[in-house]
Amino acid sequence: MKLRLRLIGLVAGLLLFSTLAWGAPPQNYILTYSYKEMGRETLTMTLKYYLHNGIKLRIDYLSTSGAVRMSKIFQQDKGLVWTLYSFSKQYQEQSLDQGAWDTVKGGFAFEWDWDQCQKTGETKLLNYPCDIYRMQKNGKTTTAYVAQGMNIVLKAESKENDKIVLTMEAADFRPEKAAASLFEIPAEYTKSQ
Repeated sequence: MKLRLRLIGLVAGLLLFSTLAWGAPPQNYILTYSYKEMGRETLTMTLKYYLHNGIKLRIDYLSTSGAVRMSKIFQQDKGLVWTLYSFSKQYQEQSLDQGAWDTVKGGFAFEWDWDQCQKTGETKLLNYPCDIYRMQKNGKTTTAYVAQGMNIVLKAESKENDKIVLTMEAADFRPEKAAASLFEIPAEYTKSQ
C-alpha cells in the first residue's frame, strides 16, 4: 500500500514537472501509461489519459484485464472533478483546484527540483524525439524522457541505490481528439456523498 501511495505521488509530480517545465501540452491527446514496480514481473498499473480542447481531462485507471476500474474527469470549464467508480456505477463530485488542474493536464509527473535537474541527452520514443532529463535528490535518481515541443513525458524511471524502483512508460501516445462523451457522467451513474 505504501508503494502504491508513492506511485500515486510520483504520478502527480511528473504531471507538475511536465507542465511547469515546458508550458502547455497539446490541446488534444490520448495517452496510455504502463507502470511497473521493482520486483514485479507484470504491470503494476495502467492509466489512460484523454485531454480534450485543453479544458477537459479524463484519466482511466485500468485493471490488469484492461477494464476501467475508476475514472477521474476534470472539467476546467465547469470547475469540477468527478470520480467515477465503475464497480458501483456511482460518482463523487468536488471543486477543481486550479493548482490541481495545472498539475494533471500535462501527462505524467513526479517530485522534481529544477536546481538539481540537468539535460543528459536525446532519444526517440514512439517515433517522437525526446529530451532526457535527470535529477538526483535524497538518494534517488529520476530520469524523464520528454517529447520535444509536445510537453509530454513519454517515459520516466526512479532509482534508489542504483536499482530501478518504478518505471512509467507511454505504451501509446496520439495527439488527437477523443469523443466528447468521454468527459460526461454516464446516464446510469448516480451521485454519492
